[in-house]
Formats: sequence, structure tokens, C-alpha cells
Amino acid sequence: VGSEMCIRDRISLQQSRILDSVEDTRELTTALDLMRNRLQDAIVQRDEMSEKNALLLAQMNEVNQTLNAKGSTRDDLDETLQTVSNALSDAVVGRDTATAESADLAAQLAELELKTALNTMRQEEMISNLEQAIAMSFGPLEKMFKTTSLDVDSLLATVRSTHTGQGGPAEAATMSTRSYDDDGLNTRLDRLMIDLDRMNLLRIAVGKVPYAMPVKAGYRFTSGFGVRRDPKGRVHRMHSGVDFAAPKGTPIYATADGVVVSAKRESGYGNTVRIRHAFGFETVYAHQTKLRVSTGQKVSRGEQIGDMGSTGRSTGVHLHYEVHLHGRPVNPMTYLEAAKNVF
Repeated sequence: VGSEMCIRDRISLQQSRILDSVEDTRELTTALDLMRNRLQDAIVQRDEMSEKNALLLAQMNEVNQTLNAKGSTRDDLDETLQTVSNALSDAVVGRDTATAESADLAAQLAELELKTALNTMRQEEMISNLEQAIAMSFGPLEKMFKTTSLDVDSLLATVRSTHTGQGGPAEAATMSTRSYDDDGLNTRLDRLMIDLDRMNLLRIAVGKVPYAMPVKAGYRFTSGFGVRRDPKGRVHRMHSGVDFAAPKGTPIYATADGVVVSAKRESGYGNTVRIRHAFGFETVYAHQTKLRVSTGQKVSRGEQIGDMGSTGRSTGVHLHYEVHLHGRPVNPMTYLEAAKNVF
């Protein structure tokens, strides 16, 4: 269980970091677009000031030639040249200011582009880590289902039909590509979101199949599933479950999410709890000394439902545990063994 939780925490953390990184990328992309527009405007302004300078210089030359040709006085010439010179000086200052602003904007743009590149590298590293974490969790879960001959795709379709809400981390991550083009990264993100969705559905499905142990404290396995000699007689009878022996009062837990369909004393079984689960499963917990749930109550996997005892037809304190699939008893150990290296 610790390993499973560690992987889950790692996946959840990496998923949150990736979504944060995607949002950072969006913000950087917007900033880059704004910065490029400002830089373009500054370049246009600089070029316009340069053109204005060239026109003023040409005007000065033209005025000088005209005044000389007409024989104007020196004072007229000086006054005219001073006017044009002042205008030219203002234009030079404007050009230099625009040039400095362009250089500053270019430096800011370069810094933003570097941040975007580093963010993309960090994002790709996180995606790789998350892909590995998913593979570590995804593989064993699917193998566990297949080991118990359950159709994974059918189970997931059922879960999807009953869990149709949207929002939060399950929402597909998208990012703007106006300022850069990385189809490969976007494809990996899309695939990652699909895998995450599938894995989340798998986790929901796992909670609805009786893969968990009904007893967590120290116990002794005393009888298996199948035909056996009746402990209270000499005949052989079908034993429809498995038996776990432990001290009286040992907690008994639900092995999957479900609804209690019966919590009462039954002939031969003593105090018994029956829980109906999804996908056609039902589990039975017999010979209890105390029942802690009632009919109609919803329970979660790992929730205590009673205490071990020896009520009913029993030779000692133990739990008789059954798993039924579509109304027929199946070997509980098939599911417990399949989940042994997962939980």
C-alpha cells in the first residue's frame, strides 16, 4: 500500500507541476507577444526618426543653396539654418531615445525567450518523470485486472458512464504555440492526459473490485476454497470461501466499495454482512461477533464492517470470507493473490 500511495503522490505532484508549467508557458507566451509588438513599434519609430533626420538634412542643404543663390543676408541665412538645426537636433534626440528603447526591449525579449526555453525544458523533464510514474502504476493495475480475467476496457467504460463530471486536473492541458512550435511536446501532453484519465478510471474501478484483504492484523489462513472435509462431520462439502483465523474482536474490513445488502444473523453463517459491489461482485463476511454496519449503508474499501468471532456453525474464532461474481461463488484468493504486489 505504501508503494502505491508513494506512486500516487508522485503522479499527483507531477501532474500539478505540469499544469502550473503550462500556465507559466501561457503567461510567458503572452509576454513575448507583447514585447515583440513593443519592439516592432520602437523599431518603426526609430526608422521614422532616421527618415526625418535625412529629410531635415536635405532641407538644410536646399535652404542653404537657395539662400546663397538669392544673395540673402547672412542674418537670414543664420536664422534659417538655426531653425532647421534645432529641428534636426530634436530629431536626433528622438532617434537616439528610440534606439535606446529598442535595445532595452531587445534585451528584455532575449531574457523572456531564455525563460521560455528553460520552462519548456523543465516541462519536458516533468512530463518524462510523470510518464515513468504512470508506467510504474499503470502496468501493475492493468496486469492485476487481466490476472483475474476481467475485461479492463469494459470496466473502464462502466466507470466512465457513472463518473461524467468534468473539471480540475482531469481537464485536458493545452498551451499556446504562437511563439514557439513544438508539436512533439504537445503530442506527449495530449497522450499524457489520456493516460492520466485512463489511470484515474482504473483507480476508481480498483476500489470497486474485492482486491483488498478483509483482515489486516495478524491472522492464520485455515481453509481454502473448494471441496473439503466438513470440520463438523465426515462428509465432504463445497467450501465456498476462505477462512482467516485471528483473536476474537479482530477488525474485519470491506474489500471494495459497495452497499450493504444484508447485515444480520444467518443460519450456519452466524452474524453476517453481505456487500454488493460494482461489476456484478458481492462479498460475504460470516461468523462475526459484532456487526458495525447496517443494511443499505454505503461502505468504502478498507472500512471496518465488524469484529471477528465464532457465531453460527463454527469450530473457533475466524472469518469466513466469500466472493460472488454474477451470483456464483469464485475463489477469493484469485483476487487477493493478484493484488498482493500492488497494494
